[in-house]
Amino acid sequence: MPCQVRIMPTPSSDALAIVDSSQLKAPGDARHFDYRDGSGRTGRGVLLRVDARTLVAFDDHCPHWGVPLGEDPSRLFDPRDASIVCSMHRARFDPHSGLCHTGLCEGQHLTRFQVSEGPGVGLVIVKRSGLF
Repeated sequence: MPCQVRIMPTPSSDALAIVDSSQLKAPGDARHFDYRDGSGRTGRGVLLRVDARTLVAFDDHCPHWGVPLGEDPSRLFDPRDASIVCSMHRARFDPHSGLCHTGLCEGQHLTRFQVSEGPGVGLVIVKRSGLF
């Protein structure tokens, strides 16, 4: 059964989306989610489990060419060095900061979102962080 995503109905809210994270149990488990920002623009993000206690979220665009990080979010995380990997050019990013540490966009960042506990069990609120 696919995870459900709800886009926040009030554009004035700083929340971009409420995302079901209940299926993200192991490091590397990830899923895409759609969001709408305060200006009404839509986008796609990635919610990723880094470890047993850490979920991170990023806009799903590599800073090198602006292409999606990958169509299969379950293949974005490399546990060998705990990196997010862009499927297009194999650029590698730190999952906590979004900093590209290897590849054509070295020194640039993924657009990172804040993740906080949501209104129900297994739900998280994704907000724009103001960083990168």
